[in-house]
Amino acid sequence: MSESRKNIFQVRWIKFSSGERMPFLVRISTGIPISSAMYWIIAHRRAGGRQPNTLCNELRALMFLFLWADARGIDVEERLREGTFFTLTEVIDLANVCGQYIDHILSKVNVDAVHSLKCIGKSRKKRASIKSSEKRNRLAAVRSFVEFTSADILSQLSPWPHRWNFYNDVRDQCLGFIEAQTGPAPKHSNDMGMPEGLNPDTLARLRSVIEPNHPENPFSPNVRFRNYLLIRMLIEAGLRRGELLGIRVSDCSLGRDATIAIHRRPDDPDDPRLYKPSTKTAARLLALSGRTSELLHEYVVRHRSKIPGARGHPFLFVDVTTGLPLSLSSVNKILRKIRKKFRVCLITLPPIC
Repeated sequence: MSESRKNIFQVRWIKFSSGERMPFLVRISTGIPISSAMYWIIAHRRAGGRQPNTLCNELRALMFLFLWADARGIDVEERLREGTFFTLTEVIDLANVCGQYIDHILSKVNVDAVHSLKCIGKSRKKRASIKSSEKRNRLAAVRSFVEFTSADILSQLSPWPHRWNFYNDVRDQCLGFIEAQTGPAPKHSNDMGMPEGLNPDTLARLRSVIEPNHPENPFSPNVRFRNYLLIRMLIEAGLRRGELLGIRVSDCSLGRDATIAIHRRPDDPDDPRLYKPSTKTAARLLALSGRTSELLHEYVVRHRSKIPGARGHPFLFVDVTTGLPLSLSSVNKILRKIRKKFRVCLITLPPIC
């Protein structure tokens, strides 16, 4: 692309009457899902039990294949259907594109096929390369898509053995090219002695500052109690954001031996949030301290019950203005304020997943 251009692809969500959400890769000009990508994500990836957010990430990764192909004048579906696939030069070019930020790709990739390997300037002092792990994820999505889509085509060639053999040979060669560019995952370096959480002094100060009446509390008065409980539960129970926001009032068993139940509720029809939080780990029962149990009871009875709209859904943590379930972006803002207050000391506050 010799000049800046806009991304012509987008991942869009569709919600079915059952409450299930599904992402689809669409061409913005038509709003119609790309059929081959739709078949791959439904018949292969969704069938494997992957969460909707994971499917969305995989489609975003696959989008780089179609973005690259559009810039190079390549019809991906036609290539796979006819069995020409991609040459080694094309796969190297694709791998280069998969290693860059999308904004950089849109402004710098040269659409001239003759100069296809010059998609990113080699002499740039400040490169726009992404992490190698993200590049591997994108190429892995591309390989999975090519392998699955071509397997369907290959199965239709079984009545013609010579055509089947020829198609299969070219297919294996192309998949080998992609796998070579993906490369093996790097070996983990020795992480013995690395910090596993907050040091005792920082944790003690955090617990003190988030008290609603503390003079250094960074939050506005109307959200201090909610945020105090929220952060306390993140620390005490070791919860992820998605697990925390998925807790319902009915999941809390208070009083003596208080507990909270963490459930997996994919595509919860009671959840009105566009970006639904999800639980990545197995369902489990977590014990709460006596003090946290008291705070949780106080929040439900004296705070949440008085917020308009909060009774319209079962979720524990709510927006203090609308009463709607608290969003992931709102929790991110809370954590950013805490990190800003404690600078680099809170990089491990809770796992951000």
